Amino acid sequence: MSSEVEKKTINNTTIEDRKDVTVPIIDEIKDTPPVPSEPEQDDTEDYATPCQWAITEIKTSELFSSLFTRNPTVLESIEKDMQENSFDSAHPLVLWNDVIVDGHCRYDAAKKLKIEDVWAVSIGFTDEDEAIEYAIRSQRDRRNLTDADRYHLILQLDKRDKRGRKPQQDNGDTNKAENNANSGKSATRTAKLVDVSPSTVEHVRRIADKASPEVRDKVQAGNMTINEAYKTVAETTPAKAKRKRKAGPDYKGILKALTQAIKCCDSDKELAEAITKVIDQAQKQQAKSKAKEQVDDTVKKKKHTKRKVK
Repeated sequence: MSSEVEKKTINNTTIEDRKDVTVPIIDEIKDTPPVPSEPEQDDTEDYATPCQWAITEIKTSELFSSLFTRNPTVLESIEKDMQENSFDSAHPLVLWNDVIVDGHCRYDAAKKLKIEDVWAVSIGFTDEDEAIEYAIRSQRDRRNLTDADRYHLILQLDKRDKRGRKPQQDNGDTNKAENNANSGKSATRTAKLVDVSPSTVEHVRRIADKASPEVRDKVQAGNMTINEAYKTVAETTPAKAKRKRKAGPDYKGILKALTQAIKCCDSDKELAEAITKVIDQAQKQQAKSKAKEQVDDTVKKKKHTKRKVK
């Protein structure tokens, strides 16, 4: 090269090659890592975004619709608002495989008003349990649950095999303990979901099993609290009697008396008389104990009968 500085332009960039400085001349840019491209847009519909659905394409299932009772006042208010403002896209129905998980009142109102298209969002729940938990949480957080709501919800959950109680069988102490443990675990799971204490779940179950139809109807109608209903069951149900050993011979006392007689008696005749006396005393004591038990049982029966009459 005749000149001391040679200029080369690559991609509109001038590079000087000086003889006194060793600088490689780049003819082209190679091995440049590619710029990450934007991910391809999926042409399929985004089901996590609310969109309009034909109401005829939406299904209902008793599994979800029976979890909560419909409040006529709330339903009437939704109908009135929907009639004036149409179906609000801010409160879409929640679907799982085209089945309503949450939003049954809005669905009923739309059907009554003959609205053809409604807003809905489809969520891919993992399984039935996850969908039910979502439905309960949504309703629980949206409104204040009454005791009537809790009573109804706990009984509905108990109908399901995975969360309900297993039938308790009286096949011995071992099975009783196992059944009680299963019932306790089930109560804990249900209580966490409904946001109540495990004891409240057990109270509801006791009311459903032992309360009179009148008491159960009052709880369902909201005219009696769960605690009030449980108290009526506790008052009318006799307490479990403690196991008592049946009256029988006082073997320890008899043995002690015989030992004393043997030490004190000098002849066989005296010993025989002493033994006979000990046996007579034991028989009298046994008869006295049995008589006292019979009196106690009679008194308890009379008290229980008076409670029933009241």
